[in-house]
Amino acid sequence: MAQFKLKNIFTRKRIIRFSLLLLVLALVGFAFTLSTPKVVAVKQMKVSKLEGKTMHLVAEVEIHNANYFPINLRKIQNQIFINDEAVAISQKSDKVTLVSRGNTLLQLDVALNVKSLAKVYAALQKEDECEVTVKGSYALKTLVSTFKLGNSHTQTINLKDNRDEITKFTIGKEGLKVQNLKTSSSLGGMNISMKLGLKNEHPFDYKINFLDVDITPPGNSTKLGHWRLPRQKVIHAHTLEYMPVKFQISSDKLLSAISVIYSKKVKAVGVCQVVIAGEVFDIPIKQAIPLPAHQLVSSQF
Repeated sequence: MAQFKLKNIFTRKRIIRFSLLLLVLALVGFAFTLSTPKVVAVKQMKVSKLEGKTMHLVAEVEIHNANYFPINLRKIQNQIFINDEAVAISQKSDKVTLVSRGNTLLQLDVALNVKSLAKVYAALQKEDECEVTVKGSYALKTLVSTFKLGNSHTQTINLKDNRDEITKFTIGKEGLKVQNLKTSSSLGGMNISMKLGLKNEHPFDYKINFLDVDITPPGNSTKLGHWRLPRQKVIHAHTLEYMPVKFQISSDKLLSAISVIYSKKVKAVGVCQVVIAGEVFDIPIKQAIPLPAHQLVSSQF
């Protein structure tokens, strides 16, 4: 009867292979039990170019790793949905290490579908929050191998607190600007003329179909006047375009206008309709506009 010798079964080569197999199985199990990294904040977004209906952006995002160990990622690929509408694809090919039990800042390349965004944008203006779902995959790099893991995460975004960011993205971080402010008296009250500026900080032109705002004092809702852009206006890439504005403050509202003297600002409340890549967006405007102090002093205010 043949006798088996343990040294013939557990050879050095077999032990090494068996150990590696156990290590791989352990890592596979580890990969499927780790907590999935999640995007917790978008710090800033910068447009690099517009190609047809695709807007290419670089987004700086903050990702939280809830695990007690750092994670090495490669080739992050995600599809982004807003209220179940696919609007963008984000990706990153470079290696990134997520710190343990903390947040890591990284940059993602984002391809935004302007047409898809326009489909959901009108509905978003009527809502205080929306659902953003990220579906995709990322490669988890270990000492032995790289595992491709699926990723799906949905979170609710507060729109009410972020509407100002939409306005800033469209008409610039500083918002509407005023220059060449002039006033004159008339039988009906006071005539106001100025130039109102819109700044395009992006590498593409966009068109203003209309800009329709009420002019009020900064501290109350008393309507001093109303202004509407008389014709369409193209705002060219990386430029600050000024448009002439004229309106009248009636005699019975001059007392309300006195507050403008002390605050040196007025408030514009209304809507600006912007056309990007042929798609229409109604941007709400609710902004305090600083007035040129030296022009106020020389005016009849």
